[in-house]
Amino acid sequence: VLRPHIIFLEAQALEVLGRNRAAAQKFESIQTAGILAKTVRTSTARAWFAAGDCGRGGYTTEILRTHHPRHPDLPKLLYQKTRCEEAESRFAESILNYHKIWTRYPLDPAALAAEKRLTYLRKKGFQSPQSSTRELLTRAMALQKARKIDEALKTWQALKIRNLSNSVRLSAGFYMGLNSYFLRRNREAAEYLRWTASNGRGGRWAPKALYYLARTHLRRGNSKDFQKVGDELSRDYPRNGWARQFLYLQARVIEDNGHLE
Repeated sequence: VLRPHIIFLEAQALEVLGRNRAAAQKFESIQTAGILAKTVRTSTARAWFAAGDCGRGGYTTEILRTHHPRHPDLPKLLYQKTRCEEAESRFAESILNYHKIWTRYPLDPAALAAEKRLTYLRKKGFQSPQSSTRELLTRAMALQKARKIDEALKTWQALKIRNLSNSVRLSAGFYMGLNSYFLRRNREAAEYLRWTASNGRGGRWAPKALYYLARTHLRRGNSKDFQKVGDELSRDYPRNGWARQFLYLQARVIEDNGHLE
């Protein structure tokens, strides 16, 4: 039972000493089953790349992707594999794989590194593939959930010009407005939020869009439009939680103005 763990510790020691090839071989000798499986495959790939063996490093990375597609170290290893492909002048393959890293793992530092390589290769005259609508939507939602506001906004803007279903178009419009609001781009925020509220009337996005539109007007010091949008929200969606949120915000504004009664 302990033998795989002892071999693993020995391999780690070799890796720390800079003996990466020996470490990779030692990692590889461990039976990849049980609780060590993910860690062994990751360590093996890392050690082979450090030893300069792109072939075996890439092979082990693909095994890791097959068996553990959500492993947090996978994007970094895929990036290393792709750098090897680029170094071997396999440009078409490397561009495609950089693009996959950029779209599928937007929250990992490997995505930013992949984007830089794509930019470099485009300057060299190589063309990168166009992201599909599904890829952009997956990237946008991941960035949005992680509150990567600036990057999310750019991705939603890239989506907006596509031929989208009405529900996705409304989602894009709302998030462009919300992110513009967070970035204090008040004019853009007002335009996107008004578009969403008008085109999505009766749907899920309209009440939230109206609430943030009211806040945008408040931030701009436009009390008349703040009240007008709030009245629209309260009238058209009286039972919605965002209507209640507006009433609370309105009460706070009145309180701040000294009208305590």
